[in-house]
Order: sequence, then structure tokens, then C-alpha cells
Amino acid sequence: MDQPLVTIITGFYNRGHILDRTLQSMLNQTYKNLEIIVFDDASQDDTKQRLEKYRALNDPRLTIIVHEKNKGFTPGMIDAIAMSKGKYIAIQGSGDESVLDRIALQVDAMEADPGLSAVGCFYENIIEDIGLVRLREIVADDCTLESLLNGNVFSHSEVMMRKDAYYAAGGYRKEFRYALDYDLWLRLIQQGRFFTVKKMLYKRYVQFDGVSYDPIKFLAQTRYGTLTKRMAKASPAEQERILTQLREQGLDSLISTSEPEIQKKIIRSVLRSAVWGDTEGAANLTSAIENLTLRKTLKLLISVYASALGKPLRLISYRLLGIDKN
Repeated sequence: MDQPLVTIITGFYNRGHILDRTLQSMLNQTYKNLEIIVFDDASQDDTKQRLEKYRALNDPRLTIIVHEKNKGFTPGMIDAIAMSKGKYIAIQGSGDESVLDRIALQVDAMEADPGLSAVGCFYENIIEDIGLVRLREIVADDCTLESLLNGNVFSHSEVMMRKDAYYAAGGYRKEFRYALDYDLWLRLIQQGRFFTVKKMLYKRYVQFDGVSYDPIKFLAQTRYGTLTKRMAKASPAEQERILTQLREQGLDSLISTSEPEIQKKIIRSVLRSAVWGDTEGAANLTSAIENLTLRKTLKLLISVYASALGKPLRLISYRLLGIDKN
């Protein structure tokens, strides 16, 4: 059987120290018909120098792009997909690893069912410094637009999608600095069904400076996520009006952190960060909680949780959440 070309895309910014494991996991895939596009978004560390070593390998599968100026992750992804040649696009997070047969198994699923627009997989969330691993087994097979509005079913980087479906859905929107994946999924689900390969194929290394844990980035991502849900329910004309306002007046003009939905997500993120060991980030994020009593209570709980007295509580939370402590 002919192997359709798959393009894997990954973008780096100031993460040179974890570049090797990501590129090696892509280059060593059992699936051979690959195009690998790596872009460095004008990093200020040694990412560019490390990438030059890979360029010197002259691997025909590998395309390396170095931006002269930082343009942001979303524009970087849009540009990389525009130059891609693959039938399928696979996303790869910086610093993460794809298991060696990830691409092969996701292509098998795509080729077996032309009605699929995107395929995910089971994955692990890993915090190396303290040896925490949590297996995530979220199944997207029965996902609909209505269910997707209630919660995301994919992490961004586990996904492979059909390029023609990506473009039919309108692609990533440059206005979405964060939550660009969720914004795309809400449109991509209307182009075809979602599917999950029921095998752990992706290792997601948690970076506390990433959008899921950095307090400032998390608040922005949460607000963008709320905005895209509203847009999914709006008419095309209203969507265009919202995008225009977002471009011209910014996110603050559309979504406030005081909204109940945002507040609930902030509280959940505070608890999650504490469980994962980022108690400083959790404490910083409490400043966005509107209820003063709740804010003070959570700060106290975080300090206890992080102390020696909190060890039994930490062990209980690990068991309840299915987290392995190596």
C-alpha cells in the first residue's frame, strides 16, 4: 500500500535544551514518508545553533525555518502549513515526544475512514523534575459540535488532521494568540468526525512557562477559549464582527476575567497547578479570583499542601487522579 505523505510541524521558542528529544522522536518514526517542518520563532537561547546541527545532516525529510523576528506561534503554524506538502498534518509540541509508531497508527486510522477530519491518541502528562506521570485516555470518537462546546477532547499536539479539512474549516485564525487549537476543532468537527487511537502514542512534558500553567498565559488562553465558544454559536456576520473587534480593540473589550465561567476555570487551574507541584504558579494565579474569601482560603490550602504536613494530602490526590510518582 502506498504511504501518503505526512507533514509533522513543530515550533520552538527558547526551548533549545529540550529540542533533541522532540526532533529525534520525529526522525525515528516507523512511518517513513515524512516531511518534518521545524520553525524557530527568533529564540534568544541556543535553539538556532542546535537546529543548524540538524540542518547539517542533510536529511531530505527535514525543513528548518528560522524567523528573523518573533511572529508568534499561531502565525508560525499558519505559515508552516501553507508550505507543507503532506496529505495529513501532524502537530508536535516543543519538548514533547511522539512514540515511534504514532504517525503510522494515526495514518492507518485516517486511511481506513475517509470521514475522519482529525485523529488523536492517548497521551501522558509528565513532570520530569518530580517524576509525576499521568496517563490521559480521552476518547473523541463520539464527539459532536454540541459536546465539544462543553469541553475539549484533544490536547493540541496529539492530533493529526487532513489538510483539506483544515483549509475547508478556515484553518487557524491569526487573531487567536491562544486557544488556536480549540478554535480550530470547533470548526473542524463540522468537516468530519474525530477519532482517538486507543494507545499511548504521545508524551507531553509539562512546561510551567507554557500556556496551561503560566498564570498570565493561562488567563489569556481561558478567555480566548470562552470567546471561540461564543463565536461557534454566532452567525457568520457576527463572527466577523467579533474578529474585527478583537483585532482593533483587543481581548479585554470582549471577555472579562470576572465572568463566572472564567472564574471556575481559574479555580480549577489553581488546584491543578498545586497538584502538579507548581505551588508558586498556583499562588500567583489566585490573584485573579474575584471572591476575596475564596482567594485567601486557596492560598492557605496551597501553602499547607506544599509543606511537609501536606505530604499525605499529596499522596491521596495522586491516587485519586491516577498520577504515578516515580
